[in-house]
Amino acid sequence: MGLREQFEWEGVQGWRVGRFAQWVNTNCYLYRFDGILIDTGPPNQWPLVRGLLKRYPVVAVYVTHHHEDHGGNSAWIAREFSLPIFAHPLAVPFFENGFPLQYYRKIIWGKPRKSRVKPFPDRIITPGGRELLPIHTPGHTIDMVCFYLPQKGWLFTGDLFITTRPRIVRKVEDPLQEMESLRRVLRYDFQEIFCSHRGILKNGRRLLQEKLDFLETIYGETARLLAQGRSIPTITRQLLGNEGLLSWITGFHFARQNLIEAFARDIQKRNR
Repeated sequence: MGLREQFEWEGVQGWRVGRFAQWVNTNCYLYRFDGILIDTGPPNQWPLVRGLLKRYPVVAVYVTHHHEDHGGNSAWIAREFSLPIFAHPLAVPFFENGFPLQYYRKIIWGKPRKSRVKPFPDRIITPGGRELLPIHTPGHTIDMVCFYLPQKGWLFTGDLFITTRPRIVRKVEDPLQEMESLRRVLRYDFQEIFCSHRGILKNGRRLLQEKLDFLETIYGETARLLAQGRSIPTITRQLLGNEGLLSWITGFHFARQNLIEAFARDIQKRNR
C-alpha cells in the first residue's frame, strides 16, 4: 500500500505516497489545489498516482525539482493525461537527459523515465485565478524552487525544510546555497508551509528560521574548531554525532560529515 496519508485542508488536497513508511525521507507529499498538482511522486508509485489523478483531475503540473520522488512520474503523466509539466529552466536537462541514481534511490523511489518539461512561464495564474510565484531556492539541488501563494500566505517548500536540525546531507548538496535560499524565502510574508516530507506545518516561518539558525551555529562552530586544529571527522562527531545506519546504507552519499566538509571548504576558502 503506497498511500500513507491523505487529507484536505482549506481547499488543498495532500497525498503522502511511498514504498516504505519507516523514515520521513522515504515518503513524499503531493499537493493538489486550484486545478494544479505540485510534484508528481516517485516512479514506483505510478499506479497509485495515476488512480488519484483519474479521480481528481488537474490541468497542469508544477515540479519543485528534478529528483525522482518529486518529478519521477512526469513522463507518465504527460503521456497518459496530456498535461503540461513545468519546472525551473535549470531542471529541463535533468528531465530530458536523465541523471545518475545511486542504488539506494532506485530501491526507495524507482528510476524515472526521461521526459520533456516546460520552463515556468513568466507569470503563473492558477485556474482558480490566484498567482503562484516560483522562488528559486538552490542548495538541495541547483534547480529547486518553492512556490509562494501570496493571497493565502502559503509556501510550498519542496525539500527546503524537512527538519530544523539537518545533521545529514547528500554529498552533492550545497548547504551554503541552502542557507541563502532560507534567507530569501524568509523575506516573504507567510506562516504555513507545505513540506514535501512533513506535510502542512502551520508554524512554518518559525521552523524555517530555526533551521537557518541551526546551520549558522554549526558553521560558526566548525570555523572555531578548525581554528583549533581539529580534524573534520572530529568536528563531525563533536557537533553532529556519529554516522548512523543511513550513512552506511547509502555508502556515505548521505552522511553527517558531508555537511562539515562543505562548511570547511567555504571557511578555508575565505581564510586564504
